Amino acid sequence: MKTQVISLESHDDVASIRDKMGWSKTGRVLLVWPDKLPKTGGHLPSRKFDLALLLHASASLGLQLALVCTDTTVCTYAAELDIPVFDTIRQAQQTRWRSGRKLRSRLERLKDHSAVTILQQPRAKPVNWQGHFLVRAVSFTIAILSVLLLAVAIVPQARISLTPHHEMQTVAISVRASTDQRNVALTGEIPAYTISAIVETQGVIRATGSITAPVSQAEGNVRFTNLTDHVIVIPEDTLVSNQDKTQYYAVKKEGRLPGRAGANVLLPVRAVTPGSAGNIAARQVVRLEGPLSFQATVVNLTPISGGKQIITAAPEAADRERLYSQLLDQLRRAAKSELESNLASGDILVSTPVLTSTIEKRYFPPFIEPASQLSLTLRLQFEAQAVQAVDLEKLAQLALDANLAPGFAPLPGKIAIESLSQPEMGGDAIIRWRIRVQRTIQTRLSEVDAAESVRGRTPSEALLRLADLPLSAPPRLVLSPAWWPRIPLIPSRIVIETAQN
Repeated sequence: MKTQVISLESHDDVASIRDKMGWSKTGRVLLVWPDKLPKTGGHLPSRKFDLALLLHASASLGLQLALVCTDTTVCTYAAELDIPVFDTIRQAQQTRWRSGRKLRSRLERLKDHSAVTILQQPRAKPVNWQGHFLVRAVSFTIAILSVLLLAVAIVPQARISLTPHHEMQTVAISVRASTDQRNVALTGEIPAYTISAIVETQGVIRATGSITAPVSQAEGNVRFTNLTDHVIVIPEDTLVSNQDKTQYYAVKKEGRLPGRAGANVLLPVRAVTPGSAGNIAARQVVRLEGPLSFQATVVNLTPISGGKQIITAAPEAADRERLYSQLLDQLRRAAKSELESNLASGDILVSTPVLTSTIEKRYFPPFIEPASQLSLTLRLQFEAQAVQAVDLEKLAQLALDANLAPGFAPLPGKIAIESLSQPEMGGDAIIRWRIRVQRTIQTRLSEVDAAESVRGRTPSEALLRLADLPLSAPPRLVLSPAWWPRIPLIPSRIVIETAQN
């Protein structure tokens, strides 16, 4: 006989198995349990009652029922109900099942245990007091009151707006900044860093000194006499001088001495030193410089004159110092502006720029000589120390938190920092100054305590209680619905909002 094999899944229950059995076109149905049954969450029949329902359904459909199952409990119940149980599908197909007549007789004996019998048993009659009118009325009233109480607890809501008391917190701090400091300390120490700038400028001032300046050179003639018997050539620019060698004169043009002893020639000369210092009396120029001094003699038979000089303006040492001092001050101010412009946002310069290097220093005229004015080109490098804004803010935060009064909390916002003195560097290379820091603080309000103090009270009573809190503005109360007479009893239905001024 053909056999319909139905492999069961863990989610199959009695109803789904009966549906699958109804699809069978054969006379035998073999239900195959899975090898591994789920520990929890499965719906496969595992009770004797379930197997009885399946047996009854198969009989109603005129089918023979058998199982392939290894579950001990299922096999035990199947044996009690005379449902054949096999180890494998092949064994079930090769084995003859019991006849339908035996099956029907067996169902007759199981009729008392079937689901139909159980379902057809009469229901128990209700107890008489359950239908009494008074009982029903009381139950209905309790139900209505429960709904009303639930509505009273959940429906109303109170929204309360509180504005805490605000005030300014101010602290004065002595700050000490140093490049050796690495961290911000509550005692006032903060790190400093070095910044440099190169600046240049030019300046001109009028010369206040004076010097004597020559305007012409002394000129005259000297006579050369040959001491030998051969021709002597006297080159241009040959030098002659007085006996003390304090005044020198140069021959203006070349001359020749005839080749006999005692021969002479008259040649023009000009003083080497300009001005009146070149003037000399007759017969004072008697020395011939160079190798010709052993071959000839020289003498000025007439005075050498015509050298003149005047007093004219010229820069002196004081002018140089004054111009340098002026430009140094200008460049120091320019360096400060340059350094401040190069700082990061919020950082501040805390020391005066110090000259660290002279890159260029050029005067004109370079020496003391006649000139109506003195100019100077100056290029210098300056250094200064600065502190970061974040370090100042951190120090301010530490100081303000350390001095915060109990019961107060800071409001979000920037801390105001103001210098009370100019930073000054001491001999220990530490820069000291004082600052004042400020921020807005407000009183701490406990939303839980505020809600607890007003729950269940009338709006007027609640406002009176809330007015005792440290507030800067009267409290505001909004009830929803507006006609509700009291604050809700449940704290979660009371919304506390903290407003800002």
